[in-house]
Amino acid sequence: MSLRPRHHPWLPGLPESCVMACLCALYAFGFGPLSPAHSALEIFGQDSYYLIESLWRGGVYPWNPQNHLLHHILLDSGYRVWQFVFSADPLSAFHYLKLFTVLSGLLFLVALRRLLFELRLGSPQRCALLLLTGVALPVWFHFSAFETHCLAVTAVVLYLLALAKLRVPGVRSPGARALFVVSLLAAGWLRTDLFRFAAASAVLPLLPALRLRWREWMLDLAIVAVLGLAGSAVMAWGYLGVRPDEVLSTLLMRDDCVELEQSLERPANLSPGPLLRVGRAVSLYAFVMPVEPRPPGAGIAVLPHYVFRGSWTPGQLQPSSLLFHQPARNLMGYALSLLAALGIAGLLCGAAVFSVRRAMAGDALLTMVWVQAITGWLLYTWFNPVEPFLWGLEFVPLWIVIIAESWRDRGRLAWAFLTVTAFLLAAHNLFAFFLPFQ
Repeated sequence: MSLRPRHHPWLPGLPESCVMACLCALYAFGFGPLSPAHSALEIFGQDSYYLIESLWRGGVYPWNPQNHLLHHILLDSGYRVWQFVFSADPLSAFHYLKLFTVLSGLLFLVALRRLLFELRLGSPQRCALLLLTGVALPVWFHFSAFETHCLAVTAVVLYLLALAKLRVPGVRSPGARALFVVSLLAAGWLRTDLFRFAAASAVLPLLPALRLRWREWMLDLAIVAVLGLAGSAVMAWGYLGVRPDEVLSTLLMRDDCVELEQSLERPANLSPGPLLRVGRAVSLYAFVMPVEPRPPGAGIAVLPHYVFRGSWTPGQLQPSSLLFHQPARNLMGYALSLLAALGIAGLLCGAAVFSVRRAMAGDALLTMVWVQAITGWLLYTWFNPVEPFLWGLEFVPLWIVIIAESWRDRGRLAWAFLTVTAFLLAAHNLFAFFLPFQ
């Protein structure tokens, strides 16, 4: 009998706990209340300013709350308790949101660690991937600032965990089926657009490895459809006062600025330009902060930087959103950026080749990763290619799964490369993203 201690599926060991603690500290002591990240300019299309205002004033969040009902119900309920102990003012609301967001980040990291455990990675490997994930641009941003994606991404990770359990031989346990259903419901209730994960999961009964249990999969998806609509109806009635017969039209309703509405849901969005822009944002820029061209006369050793322009004229794109329209070749102008981008591109390309081959050989998990990635890319390009940064967060867990799968059985040199890439990424995002928006 081996005397080696067994690792707990949910409780991280000391090395992983240290990595997660450092990342949560980074999120907690990041952007202060006067940072541009919390201004009304919405430099990343984020919700910070309006979340703070709606909380301390006691009103309903003004921008499309019907699209993230469960998020606002949980957030508002927690703040009502918070006010019994602390004051109800903008600074108090800021501190509450900071705590809520950092705890959401911790929940995400714990769930991701559990997924990596299920994928049979050892503790050093899990530490490296947790670090790589934690300093990825949209992860760093969403758990340092305030966004309605912050809880939803954990539901995506739990969905991937439910799919990873398909590799265990035998009949699916009730717990595995419940995890599948609950993760899809939570994702959709937290953000309506994430019901796309349930819709794309209709492919599951068609996969050769799962075809014999197609009735079981159809039943699970039918439960998600019924409970998803019923739960949304109850929440819309309780939070927004919407009548049952108006629920569907309310969930599909959008309230956006005139300038943005002119670009939403257009068939022309699925042209090569927007597809490239969103594809770049949900792959390379899902890790690496984009940069402007290197200043004239500066050498390649100069550190990447961005000068925030704190003004905005109605009718124009928001100030920072233009960065995500910048070409990836700009990263070649800075030595640090180039190294970080090459490392991430190497990880993603190698993992893509490996995972596509495995998917073609019948691997259900990797097949669904690519189904979800491709459908998400097409959906968001059609819906809104103007603000591509908004969609990057939910793609990060998909890429981490294929990287984990392709890197799992590689030697120490390969994992050393991955770890060095994580530190280079952290350094690049520190100078290109974190410091400019302090």
